[in-house]
Amino acid sequence: MSPYARNINTMRQKRLVLQKLFFSASFRTCLVVVVLVFSMLYIYNINNISTKGYKIQKLSSDIVSLQQENRQLNIEVASRSSMQSIENRLNSMNLVAVKHIDYLASVDGVVARR
Repeated sequence: MSPYARNINTMRQKRLVLQKLFFSASFRTCLVVVVLVFSMLYIYNINNISTKGYKIQKLSSDIVSLQQENRQLNIEVASRSSMQSIENRLNSMNLVAVKHIDYLASVDGVVARR
């Protein structure tokens, strides 16, 4: 068989084959399915992004309120740890001041044994 005996498609025949493919029912069905799938994925992603945006906004407001609470607690800690506050609390507890302190002297330098 000579190479010239083969059936070589012309440009017109190639174009007709492509037109049959593009206008066929199966191609249109596949195209509609692909468009629907991508549309659903797009809607899903938009929904996720908006939900995450709402969560980020809520967490940001939580951060601001927690920072304010932290500042208030730091102020309270500073006021309660002042020397005047400690002395006032000690006086209100009716504690007795120690007059004389006795220390234990170790005989041989050992305080505890195993």
